[in-house]
Amino acid sequence: MENNFNVFTADVGGNTFNYYDSLRDEFYGKQKHEVFLDLSLNNLKKGDIIVIEAAHMREKVLGGKSMAHPFFFDQLEEIYSNAQSRGVTILLFPQCKSAAVRRMAGFDTTKHNNSNKFEAEYGMTTDEADCRALAQFLKRDPEAFRTLKKFKPIGEEYHKKQSAHVYNFIEELNDHLNIARGFKYGEDKNFPFSDKVSSWITKYLTEPSNPSSNPISQEFFPDDVSLLDEKYLGTDPAVLEALGIGFNKRTGKLNKPKDHYKLYTLVCTIMNPKTGEPRTREFPPIDPKTGKTHKYYSEDKDGNYTGEKKPANWHFIKEHVFNFNPYHTKGGVAGSNIKKHFRPKLSKLLTDYEGFLGSDMSDDEYVSFKKGRTAADKKIQKIFSSLRQMIVKDEHT
Repeated sequence: MENNFNVFTADVGGNTFNYYDSLRDEFYGKQKHEVFLDLSLNNLKKGDIIVIEAAHMREKVLGGKSMAHPFFFDQLEEIYSNAQSRGVTILLFPQCKSAAVRRMAGFDTTKHNNSNKFEAEYGMTTDEADCRALAQFLKRDPEAFRTLKKFKPIGEEYHKKQSAHVYNFIEELNDHLNIARGFKYGEDKNFPFSDKVSSWITKYLTEPSNPSSNPISQEFFPDDVSLLDEKYLGTDPAVLEALGIGFNKRTGKLNKPKDHYKLYTLVCTIMNPKTGEPRTREFPPIDPKTGKTHKYYSEDKDGNYTGEKKPANWHFIKEHVFNFNPYHTKGGVAGSNIKKHFRPKLSKLLTDYEGFLGSDMSDDEYVSFKKGRTAADKKIQKIFSSLRQMIVKDEHT
């Protein structure tokens, strides 16, 4: 990398520490953990950067079985203190992207779990391959490099409490979506299904009306307001096709939508299908922006959440539910429906690029892939915001 610093990519496997010096093209395998604890990596100097999977920098707890968390909290603090005093920066790479990074570097990920076969084919261990693949990716994509999070020790209990509001939101949403999925979201006549979400979609998925003559009044939508009015979803061909919405070419009338799960998932993310009310989220004890107690948070003597609940905005849904953030948690059914199915189709319709991250992808194809994904994400944000505007009352925004 053409910088005044060197980048070391690192990995922890079992009881060993492995790292790759990208400037000198040298790999150091099966080092002791002390090499990382003391930051005694060969040729490491002030201003250099170490990149390691985020999972390895989570606190190891007594009784914990995960090999991904090798360090106790006091050891994480030791690493952080040494980095501060040495002028070294430690950046965290999202572990959920590791498989794609291996693929882009030309390694067969299906052989990754068989170390003997992998080494026989590639002439290196999986640890070395992981470190080299990560360095290659960061050199190829400076934008991804710039967005990596800085390491700061966080205790596991603190992490759990700060994340509880996310898991609670996803758990309830998954419960609702799993019920609808069991009935195929009402798409199959053999599985009759109706709830507040499906009824809402049926009511407002109509031929476009004249939005100027249909103002939102008295806190509800007039019957002739359509989801397809220009002020809401509109009639963007790519958006409608990706959602499975289309018009009859002969009559011009709206066809029965296909792939119900897409639009149902989007609406269900915003609306509780049991009550028809906006779906609400809780808040963490500490506001990440201020580092102080969150203004909406409170709990009872047993630690149960008693704070305010508000409808989730796009930032929360994008990061935690649709999993567009590389450091995402498991978004469950909603994340799968939108990220793995709806997003790729919309991206292809917008850019006409059909492909996935692989070793045979040229730099130009990679740029096209990223442009298509960015364009799709902006469209999905517009869809979400339009639906939210229709469902959530002004005082909730």
